[in-house]
Order: sequence, then C-alpha cells, then structure tokens
Amino acid sequence: MRLKAQRKEDNKFLVWLGMFALVSFILYAPRETRSILGYEAAIVVYVVYILALLLLYRSILAKARATMNKALRYLMGFLSVFAFSFFLTVEKFGGADICQIILLCGCLSVLLYEKREWLVVPLTAAAVGMGVGYIFLYGSIVPVLLLYKYFARTGARQRKYLSLFVLTIAVSAFMFIFCGGFNYFAEITLFCNFRRLGVFVLCFIPYLMMAFSFFRGLIRGLSKKAYGWFLGLGGITSVPLLALKNQGGSCIFAVFLFYALVIGMLLAMGDLDAIRQMERLKAILQREEPIGAFVLVYPVLFMPLNDASICRTVDYMVNLILP
Repeated sequence: MRLKAQRKEDNKFLVWLGMFALVSFILYAPRETRSILGYEAAIVVYVVYILALLLLYRSILAKARATMNKALRYLMGFLSVFAFSFFLTVEKFGGADICQIILLCGCLSVLLYEKREWLVVPLTAAAVGMGVGYIFLYGSIVPVLLLYKYFARTGARQRKYLSLFVLTIAVSAFMFIFCGGFNYFAEITLFCNFRRLGVFVLCFIPYLMMAFSFFRGLIRGLSKKAYGWFLGLGGITSVPLLALKNQGGSCIFAVFLFYALVIGMLLAMGDLDAIRQMERLKAILQREEPIGAFVLVYPVLFMPLNDASICRTVDYMVNLILP
C-alpha cells in the first residue's frame, strides 16, 4: 500500500512537470524556426522530446528505492527548469540538439532496463551523425554509465559492458571523422562572455557546493578511484565548445544534464555509494524545508539558457553591475 501511494505521488509529480512544460512552451516558444523540418514539425519534435524525458523520469522513479524518490523529484525538477525551455529559441527549436536528447533518452532507457542494450551503439551513431557537437555536449553520459556497469558486474556481463563501451567510443570516433568532425573547429569563435559566466557561476554556488559534496563523498566510497574521477569529471567534456565555439548556454545545460541524469541513473540502478550520499543531502533538505523550495524555485529566474548571453537574468545583472 505504501509503494502504491509512492507511485501515485510520482505520477502526480510527472503531471505537474507536464503542465510546467506546457507553460514553458506558451511563454518561450518562438514564432519561427531555422530548422529544416519546418515550424509544425518542430512542435511535434518538442512534444516527443518532453514525452521522452518524462518517460525516462518515470522509469528512473520506478526503478529507484522508494526512499530515494523525493530526492529524485528535486533533481528532476531542477533539470526540467532548464531542459523544458532550453530548446525554445529560434536557433534550437526543432534542431539537431533536441533530437539528440531524444536518442540519448532511448540509450538510458535500455541501459536502465538492461534489455536490448546493444541499441546504445546505433543510437549513439545516429546522434553523432546529426551533429558532431553531440560528442562534446552529451556524448560522455552513455560511456560513463557503461563503464560503471563494467565495474559493477562480473564474468560474461562484465565483458559485455566492456564491449559496448569500446564499440560506443569507436562508433562515435568513426562518425566524428565520417561527418567531417575535424572541420568542426575550422571556424573558431572564442568565448567572450567571461563576465556573464562568472556571474552565473556565482549565482549557482549553493548548487555547486551540493554537487561537489555529493561527488566527493561518492569518490571516497568507491573502490575504483580512477572510475570515480572519470565519473566526477565526465561533465566537463563541453569545455572545448565553451572556449572555442562561444556556446555558453549549451555548455551549461550539458553540464546540468550530465550530472542530473548520471546521478539519477546511479540511484535507479541501486548504487549504494550514490544512495548514501543522496540520503545525506536529502536529510539536509528535509531539515531545512525552505532550502528544498529554494532548490526548485530559484533556477526559474535563469530560464531559458542561451548561447548569446547565457540567460536574460545574467545579462541584466551584468549590464546593471558592470556596464
């Protein structure tokens, strides 16, 4: 009965997230798109993207321990603030990036249910084929989780995940070369929004401290320290795009996406070290109830992210403080 009530709360949470996605679309959806798909098709792609995220959330909540679901809802709520609005710009609406996230959700779903996991290889190939920037922005999530499964398993299953890890890296490299990836940085636009990036980082120091505390405890508890560092630093693969392609908003979103999804997947897969660290953070949030509300409400001030000025709030703050 307790589990049934928990699932009811999870479904109610997902309904609220769906309503938040609708509000985000109404507030921020552009009236045109640069996508080759056309405006109507871009709307369909956005709806599929929202459904893919919500289905992934539902799978993670269903697989995780019931005691972890409240913490997971905080994590998913935080990510959704940025995920639901990020692609609602003229440049990104209906573009390749949003399709890549849909494929990424497919990869994570098969890894979570451990059925047809070989699909991560063609799905990764398709994602890189849509745009080689995927490798730097979102491409580290699947290899990190495959490496985790390799260390967590033994025998034939361990060899299977090692093979999938190698094949995923290999197919990503092949598609990068095949799609002209070496020309991707032929035109370099050096990052010039250091003031805006600095202000944004300062505004999110509480979240950075929580993430640092989580991963510090996680790495200390792991028997494979090398993997722990790979796990902790896997989200910074977007730095080349930040520095050389002036994609501030995309890189920040990629970092949020990496850590939120990887933590969620670890909890759903029952990793004891991740559960211990999340229980510690959850205790803090429950003890200080206003902090829990702050975690979800505060990020709304910084949506939507964009590459030009990172976000409107940061742009306003920089112009006000540092004209």
